Amino acid sequence: MKSTGKILENLDIDSIIFSGGGIESAAAVVWAKEKGLNPIVVSISINDNDSVKQMTLASKRQAEYFGFPHFEYVNTVPMAKQSANVTDTGLDLTVRLILGNPQWGIKYIITGTNSEDSLQQRVQVRQLQRVLLARWTGQYELSGVKIRRMKNLPIWAFPLEFLTKAEIFGMVASSYPKLLNMIWTCHSPVENKPCLVCSKCVEYRAAKETAKRAMKRVQEGESYGAAVQSKTVE
Repeated sequence: MKSTGKILENLDIDSIIFSGGGIESAAAVVWAKEKGLNPIVVSISINDNDSVKQMTLASKRQAEYFGFPHFEYVNTVPMAKQSANVTDTGLDLTVRLILGNPQWGIKYIITGTNSEDSLQQRVQVRQLQRVLLARWTGQYELSGVKIRRMKNLPIWAFPLEFLTKAEIFGMVASSYPKLLNMIWTCHSPVENKPCLVCSKCVEYRAAKETAKRAMKRVQEGESYGAAVQSKTVE
């Protein structure tokens, strides 16, 4: 879904999830599903390279797995530097999506930010929330805003912020294992497959291995507990 048009306007949604197609994004979608929300999953194509295409495809597949709509925002601003900046574009897009679609009644803006992410994201969100409140209330001197005017202001949700990437992997693997086939993290794909050597590939592989060791310990503990209980009953 690339067009904003009538299809986007008439969606029955109550939250926005920004997705990069990785394990954290998948977990954020799972959190929204389990909470009973009706989100739109948004991915940002900052440029047209293979990595961005695969991230967008992963985001779309994760959304469709739960029957959620997916919206791809395609950047049209020329950028000589790729890293300038998906987060900034996302913050600008948030304001436009919310203020431009009051019929949605957005309650949450959800991200997969976790304990290994930079604090910079939280600082940026703080400034965005100030802008959103000012536009929401029409009051640019925030000390003059009455608290009751804030009751319907969308809240940024960071449900994974205290978890490591390995812990998030373990949670997704144990709850919705099929989602693991819909993850993309690689920055330098080769023939549309992960390169396995870039920093993101190495990071994801380490998280997966750590999670699998932890999951094995959990299984061993459960088996031991069951065996002890069985002997006690006997």
